[in-house]
Amino acid sequence: MNHTPPINGAEAARSSFLGRRAAWSLLALIVVLGGGIRLWGITDRGPMIWDEGLYNDEGAWIYTGARGLLESLEVKREERRTGQDLWKAEDQFRKIGAQQWPFTLWSNRIGRATENAAMMAVVGIQPWVGPLVSAIYGIAGIILVYLVGARWWGRDAGVAAALTLAVMGWHWIYSREGFVETDATFFMILAIALYLRSARDVARHPYWGAFGGGFLWGVALTIQFRWASFALILVAAELLHAWLHRRGLWVHVARFTLMVLGIALPNLLFEVPYYVAHIVARHFEMKLPFYTYVQTLIVHTIIVIKSALHPAPKTWMDWLTFPHGMWSFSGPLMLAIATASFAFAGARA
Repeated sequence: MNHTPPINGAEAARSSFLGRRAAWSLLALIVVLGGGIRLWGITDRGPMIWDEGLYNDEGAWIYTGARGLLESLEVKREERRTGQDLWKAEDQFRKIGAQQWPFTLWSNRIGRATENAAMMAVVGIQPWVGPLVSAIYGIAGIILVYLVGARWWGRDAGVAAALTLAVMGWHWIYSREGFVETDATFFMILAIALYLRSARDVARHPYWGAFGGGFLWGVALTIQFRWASFALILVAAELLHAWLHRRGLWVHVARFTLMVLGIALPNLLFEVPYYVAHIVARHFEMKLPFYTYVQTLIVHTIIVIKSALHPAPKTWMDWLTFPHGMWSFSGPLMLAIATASFAFAGARA
């Protein structure tokens, strides 16, 4: 019996008990329920743990820096309009530095810091920005699992998946904290969905699905780098898929290459502004108090591995994922099962 997802949405829809209108109505109620749980009293929330405060401070640093740059550009426009000598580079950059949030970039969750900065552009610098960002992604995740479930297994499964996530204790707790789990998970689910869609129909979607899935996974890694090991699911599944088919080898080689490039691209894109900032600072004989993004990744990976080596030798596996305790929770086995299931799902299409 074939338990793999239906190849197209029409087949899934025909197998559903719920009609389209009923499913969307139920989803709306579920979103209201899940959203209410996640947003209730959100402005009373604030950093409870050091990590939350760190991401908030980094977001404020990015936001105030970006705001200072925009104000500087406005001065430059005024100079061009009036012809007066108003904009002096050294003075402007020193002014931006003086007005910037008294913190700097320390963690390697630059994706989350950027999300917080974007939210601060809307609501200002608030202690509850982190929880609000998590809540929004938590609500978006409810809608996403419905869409994925309805696409592959029918509207009934989509509604069940959305309801399960809406009331899931772990998910709504993380949706009310300033941590990086709900947003990273959102992009991971989206990455897997896009990859599986292309894997089920390699002939029609050979490349963009592989690249897009990798890119979205790369975005997730800029938010929570400890999930790096799970990127192996997509990569290994593609290699296993190629071996099972024993045909179109170069197509799978190209998909594999595009997937790896997609994973790397968001991380490399975040590296660019770091380098630009260091180049500008060097021009004005200034030294910035932070590493580049890739350097920070390397440093934090070393720190986490070293700390995970104590006290038990097997806990080095813990750095690969969150929640911690990957080895204790059969993490390697789950990775192998997920990899095989993705590959075989594509092979049976």
